[in-house]
Amino acid sequence: MPLRSSSVSAIGGKHRGVAFLSTMPTRTMTQTWPQEWQQARFHMSAFSVGRRWVQGAVVYGFAAQPDSVSTKDATDRICQHVTTRLVEQSSGLRFIAGDFNQGHLAIESMEYWASKGWVNVQWWAFQKLHKLPVPTCKGVSIKDHVFVSPELAMYLENVLVDDTYFKDHSVLAARFS
Repeated sequence: MPLRSSSVSAIGGKHRGVAFLSTMPTRTMTQTWPQEWQQARFHMSAFSVGRRWVQGAVVYGFAAQPDSVSTKDATDRICQHVTTRLVEQSSGLRFIAGDFNQGHLAIESMEYWASKGWVNVQWWAFQKLHKLPVPTCKGVSIKDHVFVSPELAMYLENVLVDDTYFKDHSVLAARFS
């Protein structure tokens, strides 16, 4: 992804792009990407965990005027590519995570995932463990989410939100058996 600015002062909020860091063997899930992939706002990979593959996506939603219809639609268009590949064309252990810049179920894709049995881990922790959902964005709102497939949700044990690593966003982690 090209830099949005080459200015020395352009640090926070001036760059974009998503990726996975993994200590496990990882492979990109597709050789053909839609044109929107060039925006570097989503990526999909498969991870070898033990003797199983876990498929996942990371999404970075649009942040400018996040409550506007056009911004929600733009983020949802990104999510539609993820939905096609991970929700409709795949099965098994899967996740969709990222900074969506949207609240829980705020876009159509999130509602669709829920209708297919996908679980937002913070809401799972609230229902199963009575842990209140915790802000993940600047300590104020919940814009970062991890959704897991019904197959992966069966192994959920706990959810952790840690705001000590990064200034703007908390680490949102799920623990599985």
